[in-house]
Amino acid sequence: MKWKWTAPYVLVGVTTLMCIGMTDAKNDPTWRDIPYASPAVGHSITVPYDSITEQVINETYLDDKVDSLLDKYVGKMLKSQEKLHPLLGRNGYRAAVRAELPGAPVGMHCVYGQYTHLSRALDEMGDTLTIIPQGGHTSCSGFKYHMSKKYNTPEFGGCIRTGKMHESDSAYNTALNKYLSRNKVGATASDSVRQVYTKKFAADNFSADALDAGAILIVPRNRGNNNLFHAIMYLGRGLIKQGQFIADSMGRHIYVGHNRENIGYLFSAYDVSNVFAADTRKIVRAEYAKELKRIESMSTEELIRYLSNNQTSVLELGARSHECLVRMARDRYFNRVGINSQVGSNAPKLVQDMKLNQKTL
Repeated sequence: MKWKWTAPYVLVGVTTLMCIGMTDAKNDPTWRDIPYASPAVGHSITVPYDSITEQVINETYLDDKVDSLLDKYVGKMLKSQEKLHPLLGRNGYRAAVRAELPGAPVGMHCVYGQYTHLSRALDEMGDTLTIIPQGGHTSCSGFKYHMSKKYNTPEFGGCIRTGKMHESDSAYNTALNKYLSRNKVGATASDSVRQVYTKKFAADNFSADALDAGAILIVPRNRGNNNLFHAIMYLGRGLIKQGQFIADSMGRHIYVGHNRENIGYLFSAYDVSNVFAADTRKIVRAEYAKELKRIESMSTEELIRYLSNNQTSVLELGARSHECLVRMARDRYFNRVGINSQVGSNAPKLVQDMKLNQKTL
């Protein structure tokens, strides 16, 4: 499953493209040349470098990495629900839950199940990130407390939503207009006044269309209940056919959950007047971006230590420019190591394609 767009070109062997000079790129005044001493040829050449291209590559790599993680996470959740659902009400259900989710507090494993699937997906990606903090995986109240505490800084803006969840952007806007009218904020009100009230409304209201697939929702266990809650995963818009989720942008909002192992239509199944939403995709992307920024901020010595291994010697790395080392480190972080040899004579064309596609993004 893919949850976000993918760039309309193939990024292959980016480090090779950016660490080997190309004559056609040198004639382009929008590209800045960076000296690079090549240990292979023993002399200095120039490296075409363009900050916009670098940003496009970074954003594409980030999106691809997040998509891969979310594919694994959501896929594991759906498979687990499908496996356990037929056992509901049977003698083997509790044993099956413990086998599927080791250590789960059976009967209260709605959050624990999602935590387990996310942890497994991160492990498969080779990531050491902790998305759900310690203490946030055993109960709905603990999840809300620890997630709110951890993700309250500007880089995680929009990751946590609370309040009434509206079924669409248009429903949200309709409710907003009614709220403005009740507070006598009419068409002649100043932009500053309108912004104040719009912000107040957004603090306790949000649209389900603003969520990404894989978001974890804490909803009232029963309608009107403000004390007991239940965790479910938001899958996006779609249909349910023979118990299977079918993505469809024109469909209804679908959820899947543990502790009853259900899948269904979100707005008809649960009270949405008091919802806590943690957008997993936005959180993970912000975490990956922080890691990338840390790598790009490394000194030359730190980059060499990060990159050196049995295949690449310190001596070889020391002959490369700092900018080239940054790109190599980025490739390693995004698991793009080993693809550089695929570029060959296509390198100039791939760089040119990148630049052309930037103009259409």
